[in-house]
Amino acid sequence: MPKHQIAAQRLYLTANKQALVPAGHDEAAILYANEGTIIPQSACEMFGLKDGKLPGGKKTSAKGGTKAAPPPPNKGEPAPPNKSAPPPPNKGAPPPPNKAAKVPEDKVIKLGEGKADAADGGTAKAPELTDIDGIGPATAKALIGAGIAGVAGLAAVDLANRPEIEGLASTFDWGSSIAAAKALVGSTDDEAAATGDAA
Repeated sequence: MPKHQIAAQRLYLTANKQALVPAGHDEAAILYANEGTIIPQSACEMFGLKDGKLPGGKKTSAKGGTKAAPPPPNKGEPAPPNKSAPPPPNKGAPPPPNKAAKVPEDKVIKLGEGKADAADGGTAKAPELTDIDGIGPATAKALIGAGIAGVAGLAAVDLANRPEIEGLASTFDWGSSIAAAKALVGSTDDEAAATGDAA
């Protein structure tokens, strides 16, 4: 006998995790297994699963007992009210307070601080690929993976002989990106020459 079964139906635990019910059951609370999920033999025995299914579409408890699934609603009678539905919003009441976590002041980064420090004589950081419009983290990773090392590497790419890079979006604008890289590399070379850092 195998040491497991493959779920042949979607199975849910009840809220108290003491019983297993099929999809659509009123007490279904926590997804336990999708079709094709491997279920250990111990759970199969605990819930009485046969060939990855609940016996007869019934609720089975962890103790092995079964209860019949609730009868389908009578089409001639109105549906019972949904007890788990949230109450309607209170019109006119103020919205609930925002419960977002408060970020400590020492962790807040204010816009423009880095530029002010560089203007005050601090060392400006080297430009990165993601500083170029149209290049995000994924595109930068693809470029670096293909051997284009940073902004200087992109500025050195010959547009007519650009490499084919797997994982790079077909909408990537090589011309604009190379031009922007050349402008960034040129501006850092100009800054270095102005400060006397050129080699």
